[in-house]
Amino acid sequence: MVEDFASLAARIAADARFGRVAARLCDDVLSFYATTPGAMRLLGDQGQMRVLVICYHLHPDIRLAAVQKLTPAEVASPNRVAAALKLLTGQQALLPGEGTDRRARPLRLSPGGQALAEAFLMMMVGAGAPFAGARLSRDHCRAYASDYLLATLAGGGGIRAGPVAERTQTLKGGALLSLELMRRGLDPDDPTPFSRKGFAARFGMSRAQVIALLAALEEAGWATLADGRLQPTPLAMEGGRVWLSRFLAISATVLDGRFGEVVAASRARRAAERMAAQARTTSAG
Repeated sequence: MVEDFASLAARIAADARFGRVAARLCDDVLSFYATTPGAMRLLGDQGQMRVLVICYHLHPDIRLAAVQKLTPAEVASPNRVAAALKLLTGQQALLPGEGTDRRARPLRLSPGGQALAEAFLMMMVGAGAPFAGARLSRDHCRAYASDYLLATLAGGGGIRAGPVAERTQTLKGGALLSLELMRRGLDPDDPTPFSRKGFAARFGMSRAQVIALLAALEEAGWATLADGRLQPTPLAMEGGRVWLSRFLAISATVLDGRFGEVVAASRARRAAERMAAQARTTSAG
């Protein structure tokens, strides 16, 4: 029987390797953003990440309406999608395609834009390698960009991280601070004090942005900061394990070519649960 994502993620979270693999994922993503030119500017929040992945999926025929259609409203509004495309074009990550009418011409990724998207996708998909049997290749970037996008649009696949994590990720740098929080929770012996100024400088943010993100995490009950020690709460560690284990499950199934069948199994389980709940309600009435 094919596992659904909830079962697969739970099995990964219970694996003895999970803590080490999850901590490395956090480190790798943070290092990518700190050292890759343009990453923070062009991929700084969940909406921007989504737009670049969609552009990679649509390349070389990228059109505003198509990108907006593939972007859920809770991730980015149509106006934010338009702004993200304008920024990518301004930074020459996107270039005009062929055609005589400039207004009707599609966009395409520049070599630099394509390299940035592939570096981001290779990092994301490669995270699941310890739990997969296949070796990472560029073909997996295409699979992730297409299958994952379509699965999140249809819904019911059990691949969403959760409301708190998603809310934070819609803010500039929110995903990075969440990962820093998880990294410290997975490595509680790390003696390095947290510095708002240092975090802001590392990722090209303002100190005010970092303070606002910390306030959002503290308000959600995910973080505490005292005497320079940024620590996740038990609620954050529980939610973070779900978030990271589901992410690793997605990466592993993309690598193994099983993503579609696991999404189908997740939807079937959700449908069965809904039918059972309706039957209970009917019999109780």
